[in-house]
Amino acid sequence: MASSVIEESSNKDDVHNLYSMTPEKVKVVVDELYGLDKTVYDYLWDRGEISKNAVDTIVYQMLDGNMGVESFTDVCLELGLIKNDKITELSLEVDPAELADKELIEPSIPIDVLKLHKVMLNATTEKTVFLSTLKSPILAEQALKRYFPGLSFYFTPANLNRVNRYLKEIESYYREKGTLLEALVKKAIREKITDIHIIPTYTGYMIQNRHLGTLYTERVGGDEEFFSIIAKLKIESKMDINERRRPMSGAFTVPSNGRRVDLRTETIPTAISNKEAAVIRILNGDDSNSNLDELGITRLDEFKKAISSENGLVLVCGVTGSGKSTTLMATIRTGKDRYSESIISLEDPVENKLASIKQVPINEAAGLTFPAGLRSAMRLDPDTIMIGEIRDEETLKIAFRASETGHLVLATLHTSDIRTTIDRLVGLGADRGHLESQIRGIIVQKLIKIKCVKCNGTGRVMEAIDDEEPAERQCRKCNGRFYTGRTIVSECVYINGPEAARNLMNRDVEPWWQSKMEDAFEKMKEGITDEREFISAFGEEARVMLAKNAGVDENEC
Repeated sequence: MASSVIEESSNKDDVHNLYSMTPEKVKVVVDELYGLDKTVYDYLWDRGEISKNAVDTIVYQMLDGNMGVESFTDVCLELGLIKNDKITELSLEVDPAELADKELIEPSIPIDVLKLHKVMLNATTEKTVFLSTLKSPILAEQALKRYFPGLSFYFTPANLNRVNRYLKEIESYYREKGTLLEALVKKAIREKITDIHIIPTYTGYMIQNRHLGTLYTERVGGDEEFFSIIAKLKIESKMDINERRRPMSGAFTVPSNGRRVDLRTETIPTAISNKEAAVIRILNGDDSNSNLDELGITRLDEFKKAISSENGLVLVCGVTGSGKSTTLMATIRTGKDRYSESIISLEDPVENKLASIKQVPINEAAGLTFPAGLRSAMRLDPDTIMIGEIRDEETLKIAFRASETGHLVLATLHTSDIRTTIDRLVGLGADRGHLESQIRGIIVQKLIKIKCVKCNGTGRVMEAIDDEEPAERQCRKCNGRFYTGRTIVSECVYINGPEAARNLMNRDVEPWWQSKMEDAFEKMKEGITDEREFISAFGEEARVMLAKNAGVDENEC
């Protein structure tokens, strides 16, 4: 971005003046955007997703230099204003020939295939692979489509020198970086795996990937491979490679599709001599930038009323793995004006990094507990405080104190339904007065799987490959697993005053909100999920509801 305004304001002493930039100066900055930066700005402005405050913040970030980026587009990506897939689409409008990112190449794609067809992979989105070839596009697509199941192919103009240079770089990349661990991690990111389990056996090891909450076996191997993977994992995670007697935690990042993906690692000794089990958690995959409107929350209007309150306590509840953190991050990212508010989050650990908010990692070993961090946060002039989890009475009391002094407090709590949430709060020491005056909203959620639309949840499709006759084959979109994602089913209530709070606590008052199972039943009728997943998620209660709906006597179920 070549801007005279930026050049004039490059002195650090003048940076603070950017937050009082005149509309005229903002306009000058915007007018001097060109290429992809201009296209991105126009896209965000047309959608109403960018404001003067946001522009000021972006310019400030560019001048500050701490983010290591200089372009308007890069800062927007870092701030969560736009997703990488959309940037790829907009890049095509500007100059398709300029798309290229060698980090898109997975070691699972044989280098010989790329060289044979003279292929340069440029970019990927959820639906499309963008590539160039110096040979036949038809043959290239046939050779590569097995590595990108369910995606369509779009060929951009090919340049002889760029393609050949690219293939040389890729060959070097394979030779120097293409380790088994990296191949497993990159494949997991592409397939939207949330956790990679490395499980030792007496004769070797097994890799299991968690996809949509279910573990699938990915690979088995011998001892030599196992110790190589564990050693590489410890080195990348900055763990003590010689320590095998105690659990260890670490983290590292990998490049993927033009961005950095954070990984959290854990190892623990097992009963098998000198062998540790390990889990790699993929923290900020494609779902980490979810918009609040994209999560599938049915009573979202109720939740939005709650988080729009000036003060009080809003709780996001559910069991472990129910997507609470994702909802909380989406709330901060798109449900709050984080450019005009002071937002502080206390997290253990910080899983998804967000610009323009103060994210504090809890470190109990150093004395930075949730209560200690919350006390400090209240002295930093916040408008909104986010607590990763309310675990004890002390944290709850301070949260109530913060809400009483004019702050909106967002927090998670491990409970299974709204009435249980009230019981849990009482169990942690909350009194009736706090509950009546400070609770603004509660959402309790659960994740259910979304039925694959290509195979309609059957795992099989009629498909022709090459010149063969159409035959029933495994669905490549869901890999025969019936489902392609997860959505939230929830029960949500907005508490607009003491009377509503009293009704909530009064067990004689019938629930006026939709339950999670009722929400799931409606989503099943809409075709979002299926009967199999409905029963899997809610068990015998789901069978009874299905029987009643079908007019079958409950005793016959």
